[in-house]
This record gives sequence, C-alpha cells and structure tokens, in this order.
Amino acid sequence: MNIFTLALATTAASSTVLGAYPHAARFNTQSEGFTSGTAYTLASHHETSYGWGYMSIVQDETAAPFTELGLKTQSNPAFLGNYVQSAVTGTHFLIYTGSQTLASIQLHIKSTSMHPGAWRYDFGMLGSSGAWQRCEVNFDPNWSDAVAIANGWERTAASVPPFRNVMSAVDFYNIYIPFGADETLYIDDIVIQADPYCPADVNHDDAVNFEDLNILLENWGGRPYEFTEGDTTGDGWVDFADLETLLEAWGTYCAVID
Repeated sequence: MNIFTLALATTAASSTVLGAYPHAARFNTQSEGFTSGTAYTLASHHETSYGWGYMSIVQDETAAPFTELGLKTQSNPAFLGNYVQSAVTGTHFLIYTGSQTLASIQLHIKSTSMHPGAWRYDFGMLGSSGAWQRCEVNFDPNWSDAVAIANGWERTAASVPPFRNVMSAVDFYNIYIPFGADETLYIDDIVIQADPYCPADVNHDDAVNFEDLNILLENWGGRPYEFTEGDTTGDGWVDFADLETLLEAWGTYCAVID
C-alpha cells in the first residue's frame, strides 16, 4: 500500500492571522503553493464545464512507499497564517477516489518543536462512490487527552505530548491518504476553519447587515467562492446554507481578532 502525505507547515515568524472565517485552498487555476515529492506528480486542473478547479495526485511507476505533498506558509501565508492565534477548531476537504476504495484517511496535527509525532484523527475507510466525498472533523484545541481520545483522536506514539499542548503550538498539518488500486486521486477545497467570532461578516466591517447580504446575493448559486464573496460555510458554494448563517447572525456586531 502506498501512502502520500499532504503537509502544511506553519512558521513561528508568520504574522498572518486567519481571523474568524474559513480559509481554503480551491485549486482553481494553480496549485496554490503545494508541492510534491519525486514519486508523485501534483497538478491543478480547471474544469471549465463546472467552472471550478481541483488537484490531482498521480502516482509514478517508481513510487516510494510514501511521499509528502507540502505547503509552507512562505508559499501561501494567507492560507495557514498564525494557526494557534486564530483558534482553529476544524478542518475539512473533498476527495474523489474514482473506482478505488481507500482503507484509511487520516489527519495528523503536530508540534515538531515538541515531538516528531502527531495527534491523529482517522476518518476511516472511504468507498468508491463515484462522486466527491467530504472528510470533516471539528475539535476544541483545549480538550484534555481523555476527551480528545473519546472524540476519535489518538497519539501516533506514546511519547507525543498532551493534546492541548500540541494544539497550542501547531506547526505542521498533514493529510495521509493510502492509494488503492488506481494511480490517481483528486483533492479539492481544503479548508481550515478558525473560531467563528463573526461567521457572516462577509465584508469584514465588524457588523452583519445588508452589505453582507448584498454580496452573498450577487454571488448566489456560484462556485468557487471565498468567505468574502458570501461563502460563510466554507464549502465553496453560495447557497441557502450561507444565507441561513447570515440571517442567524443578522444585526450583530463582531469581536475583532488583533
């Protein structure tokens, strides 16, 4: 079984803060800073019939047992930013497996300054549905080890520091996916969700009002869109789910993250 690793590395010097809204890699026209090891070919494709992009990962014939697909914050600082300061509470992504079944898909979160190991969340087996499938996990970075384990997290090694300690100094984010029978997988819409202090303040003026509603309606039914274009849920679409989020927050004034 061959495994590729999708890795996002933070840097302590980064001053970019995610803020109270999702940040996503959509891969519409480019790889957005992601790179791959020599055993895999990484490419971004633009699917014109739907107007949205995706990332393909093609296993070469001489593929090693695993490789890393990586993004450093220097390559795309707006995506990962200052992970810890932003109080990240969840992540999700889309994957298309084609006709193959994947035995396991895992999220690994590390603090390499503390330990090379990780806290791992296993999404489980992913079948060959013939459609894009979503992997999602939400968490509280202040969980005790017992609560984290009860919610499906585990250490990759017994010596990995406590969950809340790792989450307080995250500097590496990995998605591990084993290949099945095919040599190609497709990934899209990798989203890191910060604590939503103001989940519907689309124009970032610290209030939810008609200006935010107008932006959402202007982009209604389209994809791909970012938070600032009305995608309040971070799923790449502007639809009723986003409108519901906005209406629930209507008339509120929002806390500001410095």
